[in-house]
Amino acid sequence: MRIGNITILKLYEDLFYDGSQMQQHWALKNFGIVGDSIVIFKGGMNVKKEEMIDQLDMMRGHEIKGDYLLHIIVEHFDVQPPNIEIAYLRQRLLVGIFQEQLRKYNVERRFGDLYYKGRKLSVSVASVSNVSMKIHLGINIKCTGTPIEVSCLEEFYDGNPIDMARDVCIRYAEEIERIKRDIFKTKILR
Repeated sequence: MRIGNITILKLYEDLFYDGSQMQQHWALKNFGIVGDSIVIFKGGMNVKKEEMIDQLDMMRGHEIKGDYLLHIIVEHFDVQPPNIEIAYLRQRLLVGIFQEQLRKYNVERRFGDLYYKGRKLSVSVASVSNVSMKIHLGINIKCTGTPIEVSCLEEFYDGNPIDMARDVCIRYAEEIERIKRDIFKTKILR
Protein backbone atom coordinates (compact mmCIF):
# COMPACT_ATOMS: atom_id res chain seq x y z
CA MET A 1 0.00 0.00 0.00
CA ARG A 2 1.23 3.47 -0.81
CA ILE A 3 0.14 6.80 0.72
CA GLY A 4 1.79 9.68 -1.12
CA ASN A 5 5.51 8.86 -1.09
CA ILE A 6 5.30 6.38 1.80
CA THR A 7 5.05 2.62 1.21
CA ILE A 8 3.36 0.64 4.02
CA LEU A 9 4.13 -3.08 4.24
CA LYS A 10 2.42 -5.54 6.60
CA LEU A 11 4.35 -8.75 7.22
CA TYR A 12 2.25 -11.78 8.04
CA GLU A 13 5.13 -13.93 9.25
CA ASP A 14 6.85 -13.17 12.55
CA LEU A 15 10.22 -11.42 12.49
CA PHE A 16 12.61 -11.07 15.42
CA TYR A 17 13.64 -7.50 16.27
CA ASP A 18 17.28 -7.17 17.34
CA GLY A 19 17.90 -3.49 16.57
CA SER A 20 19.55 -4.09 13.20
CA GLN A 21 16.25 -3.05 11.61
CA MET A 22 17.21 0.55 12.50
CA GLN A 23 20.06 0.50 9.98
CA GLN A 24 19.57 2.71 6.91
CA HIS A 25 17.93 1.07 3.88
CA TRP A 26 16.69 -1.91 5.93
CA ALA A 27 13.36 -1.99 4.04
CA LEU A 28 15.17 -1.72 0.70
CA LYS A 29 17.65 -4.49 1.50
CA ASN A 30 15.00 -6.87 2.87
CA PHE A 31 11.82 -6.05 0.94
CA GLY A 32 12.88 -4.02 -2.10
CA ILE A 33 11.13 -0.84 -0.90
CA VAL A 34 12.75 2.23 -2.41
CA GLY A 35 12.15 5.46 -0.51
CA ASP A 36 10.07 6.28 2.56
CA SER A 37 8.66 3.17 4.21
CA ILE A 38 6.74 1.77 7.14
CA VAL A 39 7.11 -1.94 7.89
CA ILE A 40 4.69 -3.58 10.36
CA PHE A 41 5.36 -7.00 11.88
CA LYS A 42 5.05 -9.09 15.06
CA GLY A 43 7.75 -10.99 16.88
CA GLY A 44 10.13 -11.23 19.78
CA MET A 45 12.71 -8.60 20.65
CA ASN A 46 16.17 -8.58 22.15
CA VAL A 47 18.26 -5.57 21.18
CA LYS A 48 21.94 -6.35 20.97
CA LYS A 49 24.19 -3.95 22.90
CA GLU A 50 25.93 -2.85 19.70
CA GLU A 51 22.54 -2.01 18.15
CA MET A 52 21.28 0.09 21.09
CA ILE A 53 20.43 3.65 20.13
CA ASP A 54 19.53 5.07 23.54
CA GLN A 55 22.95 5.78 25.03
CA LEU A 56 21.60 6.06 28.60
CA ASP A 57 20.03 2.60 28.32
CA MET A 58 23.34 1.24 27.10
CA MET A 59 25.39 2.97 29.83
CA ARG A 60 22.99 1.76 32.54
CA GLY A 61 23.09 -1.80 31.23
CA HIS A 62 19.35 -1.87 30.53
CA GLU A 63 17.97 -4.73 28.52
CA ILE A 64 15.45 -4.07 25.76
CA LYS A 65 13.61 -7.30 25.16
CA GLY A 66 10.25 -9.03 25.19
CA ASP A 67 8.73 -12.31 24.05
CA TYR A 68 6.15 -10.92 21.61
CA LEU A 69 5.57 -7.38 20.34
CA LEU A 70 4.00 -5.48 17.50
CA HIS A 71 6.78 -3.61 15.68
CA ILE A 72 6.59 -0.57 13.42
CA ILE A 73 9.76 0.52 11.60
CA VAL A 74 9.58 3.88 9.81
CA GLU A 75 12.23 5.29 7.49
CA HIS A 76 12.10 8.74 5.90
CA PHE A 77 14.49 10.13 3.29
CA ASP A 78 12.58 13.39 2.68
CA VAL A 79 14.62 15.77 4.88
CA GLN A 80 18.23 16.32 3.84
CA PRO A 81 20.35 16.35 5.81
CA PRO A 82 18.39 14.05 8.15
CA ASN A 83 17.35 15.88 11.31
CA ILE A 84 17.16 14.15 14.71
CA GLU A 85 14.66 16.69 16.06
CA ILE A 86 12.27 16.09 13.16
CA ALA A 87 12.76 12.34 13.64
CA TYR A 88 11.65 12.63 17.28
CA LEU A 89 8.75 14.92 16.38
CA ARG A 90 7.56 12.30 13.91
CA GLN A 91 8.03 9.58 16.52
CA ARG A 92 5.79 11.56 18.90
CA LEU A 93 3.21 11.97 16.10
CA LEU A 94 3.18 8.20 15.50
CA VAL A 95 2.90 7.40 19.21
CA GLY A 96 0.16 10.04 19.59
CA ILE A 97 -1.89 8.51 16.78
CA PHE A 98 -1.45 5.07 18.35
CA GLN A 99 -2.64 6.45 21.70
CA GLU A 100 -5.72 7.96 20.01
CA GLN A 101 -6.50 4.53 18.53
CA LEU A 102 -6.37 3.01 22.04
CA ARG A 103 -7.99 5.90 23.92
CA LYS A 104 -11.16 3.95 24.76
CA TYR A 105 -8.95 1.55 26.76
CA ASN A 106 -7.52 4.47 28.79
CA VAL A 107 -4.06 4.08 27.29
CA GLU A 108 -1.95 7.14 28.15
CA ARG A 109 0.93 8.73 26.27
CA ARG A 110 3.92 10.10 28.11
CA PHE A 111 6.19 11.70 25.55
CA GLY A 112 7.38 8.86 23.28
CA ASP A 113 5.83 5.97 25.19
CA LEU A 114 2.41 4.46 25.89
CA TYR A 115 1.18 3.26 29.29
CA TYR A 116 -1.73 1.13 30.42
CA LYS A 117 -2.68 1.13 34.12
CA GLY A 118 0.62 2.88 34.90
CA ARG A 119 2.76 0.20 33.29
CA LYS A 120 4.78 0.69 30.13
CA LEU A 121 3.07 -0.66 27.01
CA SER A 122 5.67 0.40 24.43
CA VAL A 123 9.30 0.92 23.57
CA SER A 124 10.25 3.54 21.05
CA VAL A 125 13.26 5.36 19.69
CA ALA A 126 14.20 7.61 16.78
CA SER A 127 17.55 8.20 15.14
CA VAL A 128 19.21 9.41 11.96
CA SER A 129 21.84 8.11 9.58
CA ASN A 130 23.68 10.08 6.95
CA VAL A 131 20.75 9.54 4.53
CA SER A 132 17.58 8.89 6.53
CA MET A 133 15.55 9.23 9.72
CA LYS A 134 14.37 6.05 11.48
CA ILE A 135 11.70 5.29 14.07
CA HIS A 136 11.00 2.07 15.93
CA LEU A 137 7.78 1.66 17.89
CA GLY A 138 7.25 -1.64 19.68
CA ILE A 139 3.98 -2.42 21.47
CA ASN A 140 3.93 -5.36 23.89
CA ILE A 141 1.46 -8.00 22.75
CA LYS A 142 2.47 -10.36 25.59
CA CYS A 143 3.72 -9.28 29.03
CA THR A 144 6.45 -11.93 29.21
CA GLY A 145 10.20 -11.87 28.65
CA THR A 146 10.65 -8.23 29.64
CA PRO A 147 13.22 -6.97 32.17
CA ILE A 148 10.57 -4.84 33.94
CA GLU A 149 6.87 -5.26 34.70
CA VAL A 150 4.97 -4.05 31.63
CA SER A 151 1.47 -3.92 30.24
CA CYS A 152 0.48 -5.60 27.00
CA LEU A 153 -2.26 -5.67 24.40
CA GLU A 154 -3.46 -9.13 25.44
CA GLU A 155 -4.64 -7.58 28.74
CA PHE A 156 -7.32 -5.45 27.06
CA TYR A 157 -7.31 -5.61 23.25
CA ASP A 158 -9.00 -8.50 21.43
CA GLY A 159 -8.57 -7.31 17.84
CA ASN A 160 -5.81 -8.04 15.35
CA PRO A 161 -2.76 -5.91 16.30
CA ILE A 162 -1.44 -5.90 12.71
CA ASP A 163 -4.71 -4.46 11.38
CA MET A 164 -4.77 -1.83 14.13
CA ALA A 165 -1.16 -0.89 13.32
CA ARG A 166 -2.03 -0.64 9.62
CA ASP A 167 -4.81 1.84 10.44
CA VAL A 168 -2.44 3.86 12.66
CA CYS A 169 0.26 3.90 9.98
CA ILE A 170 -2.20 5.00 7.29
CA ARG A 171 -3.21 7.94 9.49
CA TYR A 172 0.46 8.72 10.19
CA ALA A 173 1.33 8.68 6.48
CA GLU A 174 -1.69 10.87 5.70
CA GLU A 175 -0.53 13.38 8.33
CA ILE A 176 2.98 13.48 6.88
CA GLU A 177 1.61 13.96 3.36
CA ARG A 178 -0.83 16.67 4.54
CA ILE A 179 2.04 18.55 6.22
CA LYS A 180 3.96 18.47 2.93
CA ARG A 181 0.89 19.74 1.07
CA ASP A 182 0.51 22.56 3.62
CA ILE A 183 4.16 23.51 3.13
CA PHE A 184 3.71 23.66 -0.64
CA LYS A 185 0.72 26.02 -0.40
CA THR A 186 2.05 28.31 2.33
CA LYS A 187 3.43 31.75 1.58
CA ILE A 188 6.79 32.31 3.23
CA LEU A 189 6.96 35.45 5.39
CA ARG A 190 9.65 37.99 4.60
